[in-house]
Amino acid sequence: MHPSRSGEPPSCSVDCCSGLGATRARRSRGGGAPARGGGAGGAPAPGLVALAFDAAIAHWAGKDFDNRLQAVPVVYGVVGFVLMTLVCIPSSRALFAWTARLVGGAGVVIGLMGTGVHLRALLGELQGQYTAASLEGGFSVAPPLLAPLGFAGVGAVLFLLPSARLLLRLRVGTPPRVSTGSAEVVHLQEEQRRTG
Repeated sequence: MHPSRSGEPPSCSVDCCSGLGATRARRSRGGGAPARGGGAGGAPAPGLVALAFDAAIAHWAGKDFDNRLQAVPVVYGVVGFVLMTLVCIPSSRALFAWTARLVGGAGVVIGLMGTGVHLRALLGELQGQYTAASLEGGFSVAPPLLAPLGFAGVGAVLFLLPSARLLLRLRVGTPPRVSTGSAEVVHLQEEQRRTG
């Protein structure tokens, strides 16, 4: 719980900045102990498991395992989740930063390459015919074109987490009240006129 400011009810907030960024941010404000390892910085890691689960269903549910490349996003999601979970436990900021960048960069590459593979499959279904009917048929049969970009998005977040310039804040509780500072200033000016 953080002390309330200007009469706000107390709320719970978590600084989700990670690695060296957390230490620098807290030291520059002059308060708090430095954050451990990744702290809440590993919060996006469960997204990797969710994406891996979704990719496993999309690639293998009721289908033959004929293309081994379809295992890449599934294996990446599980391994990335395990790595990000493990590096949040020790208090090594450098280990967290390097692992987050490695797992995040791999996610971006896998997401972009997967989008290319899905685009190639869509173009193969279209066979050079770009009419409304062929586009509708191609999109209904081909793998989802932009689905792999989910890996790229989560990977980009993981890659950027160790940055000292990134500060994510999660606030749980009542929203802050709207400041009435300008109304008080006007009121103060009226009081000064009366007494002055």
